[in-house]
Amino acid sequence: MCLQFTKRLEKLIFKEKICSDVYHIKYTFPESLNYKAGQYLGIQINPIYRRVYSIFRAKGGVVEFLIDTSPGGLASQYFESASIGSENLIIGPYGNFFLRQNQKRIKVLVATGTGVVPFLNWLESDQTILEKYKFLILFGARKLEDELVYRFLPRARNISIVHCITREDKPQSYNENYPNCIFFKGRVTDYIEQLDFKECDDVEFYACGSAHTVEDVKQKIREKFNQETIVEDYG
Repeated sequence: MCLQFTKRLEKLIFKEKICSDVYHIKYTFPESLNYKAGQYLGIQINPIYRRVYSIFRAKGGVVEFLIDTSPGGLASQYFESASIGSENLIIGPYGNFFLRQNQKRIKVLVATGTGVVPFLNWLESDQTILEKYKFLILFGARKLEDELVYRFLPRARNISIVHCITREDKPQSYNENYPNCIFFKGRVTDYIEQLDFKECDDVEFYACGSAHTVEDVKQKIREKFNQETIVEDYG
């Protein structure tokens, strides 16, 4: 779905490394950008190569992304070395990864790494959904230093966060640094295995992340809850 397709040369105005392989990136962009939370934009890296990234925020003439450079490809190398003032062709928006506003009051959002970006965009863009639904976010990462949820997420009573960490144990300072969050040693699929809902018909599952992780999540939810998972589709 493309609500207002644009193709513009825009300028990089902010770049900050926020954890081991993730950069917070900001570009100029029209204030009139008409997009729906959960969509993404294409960034032209060179004349023949373009990568798409979920919109983190878009307001006040600025569009923001959280970009993972760990894959090490052309786009990763570009953003690691890109300088403020660099210009890129930005195209879009694209995508249909939207929150379904229906009768299912519990939304389980499963993400690894920067796959959490569209979920953050949903929750920041429309505060009314925090009154309508309860959200459980299962965020997977190797280490807690790669955490991307609590630092950005609006503090709201209807959001619960579980950090599924695979390569370190729970630090002593965890409860102080991440109040009201849960630390789990293992993968997001391991945590899904122990989920228990009294009324599964009131629950809806979403997943975004690496293709391998998303497939594992879909399979686990299908086996345990006999439900299909709504996933990001870059088509």
